[in-house]
Amino acid sequence: MRATWVVIGLGCVCCGAQGISHGDAGGGSDSGTGDGGIGGDPRLGAHTLAVDAYGNGHAVLTTRQVQTQPSGSTFVAVVGYHQPGTVSDSKGNTWATLGTPITFSSEAGSYFAAFACASCRGGSGHTFSFTKAAGDNTDEATLMVIEVVGGASVDAFVQADSFANPITAGAVTTTRAGDLLFLAVSGNSFSSPDDYSATGGFTLLDQDTNGTNSMAGADAYLVAAAPGTFTGALQSSATNPAGGSAAFLIAVGR
Repeated sequence: MRATWVVIGLGCVCCGAQGISHGDAGGGSDSGTGDGGIGGDPRLGAHTLAVDAYGNGHAVLTTRQVQTQPSGSTFVAVVGYHQPGTVSDSKGNTWATLGTPITFSSEAGSYFAAFACASCRGGSGHTFSFTKAAGDNTDEATLMVIEVVGGASVDAFVQADSFANPITAGAVTTTRAGDLLFLAVSGNSFSSPDDYSATGGFTLLDQDTNGTNSMAGADAYLVAAAPGTFTGALQSSATNPAGGSAAFLIAVGR
């Protein structure tokens, strides 16, 4: 039986050439052992980021290979693009949507979406891909992915779009102890470098800092020791995102 992916819809950001920065938390940016450096389950495993710049994109945007757990992990992928597309991976998992796509009011067709696969297959050489809508293959896109080792399913999530900075999805209320909270944002800053910093106890993972001609954005995580209500934000080094912003805060638990 195929594992089921849950797709989390977000809205789009603005464009950007490749300005990729990787954090060193968890299992590493483009590779990971699944140990995550966090005691207990769920914990952070591998995480990675792939970017297409405007005019230099591909029909299918694919991450580098990462090492993930053979089974039992939940994966969350977040995509920024100008049209809805499809997500897949090299292990044959099936994806479905969670939430609704966010469209930025400032830019026609801007789209931000996230995807989660609960208790999925993994292994060596694991890649994740976003297939763009036909006719728009060279456009910019950003794909962020994390592995939550020992995470059985999505516990709760919130989503939001605004013109505010720091960028936040609002507050999420968890029901399980030890949830891993995943925050992914994108801001239409129209400037570079667009560096992000995490607040509220979150640790920055990966970011695309080119807000000039790619879809700048970043992700971060926090492990919650007990059930409760949590907020987090990512501060853009640009002034208030001129074209709007979008964010998801997703809790993955046992």
